[in-house]
Amino acid sequence: MPSEKGFSQVSCGKSGTNPIDSMKSGKIVDIECRCGFRLFRYFKAGKGRIIKCMIPRITEDFVGLKGTQTYSKPLCPACKKELGIIMMIHGEPALKLNQGSIKSIRI
Repeated sequence: MPSEKGFSQVSCGKSGTNPIDSMKSGKIVDIECRCGFRLFRYFKAGKGRIIKCMIPRITEDFVGLKGTQTYSKPLCPACKKELGIIMMIHGEPALKLNQGSIKSIRI
């Protein structure tokens, strides 16, 4: 169900082993670098800016974040800018984003 600006409305039930299925509703958002390279698609639950991206909520990964070691600093494949740092947040791996390296998205 893609809509304008790379957003998709999602409603999930309690089926399967997908980590998104435990969420009731949210949006799938395309996260892009400032240079325009599409980095990944992310399930965004709740309102506000994207500060950190929990790795299990990434639906499509074009950079290779899944399985990356903690405290590594992934780079944009196109412009080689640092995207952020992989940290453990609430017991899950997450990418704490550098706000200047991605196009701003507010929901």
